[in-house]
Amino acid sequence: MKNIKLYFILSVFFLFGFNKVNSIQSPGLVDVDYCLKDKNYSSEFIQKFKASTLVYFYSKLDEKNPEYLTYLKNYLPKVWTITPVIFAPDDEISKYINDDNYSCVTNQETIINTVSEPFNNANYRPRSTNYLFNKKLSFPFGNTKKGQTTFETLMYSRLMPRDKSTVITADLFTQKFTVVEPEQDTYYNYSPISICTQLQIICNNLLTKNMRSGYYTSVADGSLGQVIYKDTLYIPDYLLIKRKSLMNLKKEDNQEVMKNYPYKYKVCNVQELNKIFIEEKRGRLIADYISIPNDFLSFNIYDTKQGKLLYSQAVNSPMHFMLTEKDLKKMLKQAE
Repeated sequence: MKNIKLYFILSVFFLFGFNKVNSIQSPGLVDVDYCLKDKNYSSEFIQKFKASTLVYFYSKLDEKNPEYLTYLKNYLPKVWTITPVIFAPDDEISKYINDDNYSCVTNQETIINTVSEPFNNANYRPRSTNYLFNKKLSFPFGNTKKGQTTFETLMYSRLMPRDKSTVITADLFTQKFTVVEPEQDTYYNYSPISICTQLQIICNNLLTKNMRSGYYTSVADGSLGQVIYKDTLYIPDYLLIKRKSLMNLKKEDNQEVMKNYPYKYKVCNVQELNKIFIEEKRGRLIADYISIPNDFLSFNIYDTKQGKLLYSQAVNSPMHFMLTEKDLKKMLKQAE
């Protein structure tokens, strides 16, 4: 019965919540598998992957933030140990994307137009428009019957826009869009520690389990209780911002969520997390929300010292966009 209600709510949401979606995807990424389920890989796939090189493509947004790139280039090769790592600008993607000697972290840009309203009588235009930015890890493996390259998706992660996220002027009647380049502080989780930790877990799962862990898979590691008892849990401050939706935020800090958490924790901004985990190398546990397709979220706790996902729980509501006491209670129950 709960599933029926959920499907009904989602149907209404997507029928009436969006007027039009335009996606601008990186060349060659033709697959639609968004890492939602666990997947085991053959020894052939693993061997080919190990023989490849990871290419991390940095975008214009990354280039605007030299500090971000410096942290990324310093930290990622230390946690991604399954293959060598190189970095390249977005405009060089065609050199690598279809070559199975390379796996690629690419940037995807998506324009979302929400509910439309009457404008100039017969014409319609969106009430609001949002610019979404996604990071995706793919590896070319195999071909279709028509000879087209197929891609295996190992990561799909969406950056969470602030309330001042880039607005795009658009007219649905003429289909004309004017895209404004986002600034480096446009997204809350625009953070090297966040993206590197996700890649670290993928790397270790491939090395030790020959698998990809799905974003909808619940995880509660046996060491969870012991580790959170001993070590400080670092909470990115953007997890405590009240959100009406993925693109609609209230400027209200909600640290009251943590009032009943019984162990050591510290709420930090992105700059503080970079210093603690990358520069000083003293951080171990970090919490994060991973935004995945259809605005679903996964609440995760990572052990960065072990390169392990200690806890993961999909938030089964598209209207749930912040850390809640309920999330923490579920996690603490699993840690008992």
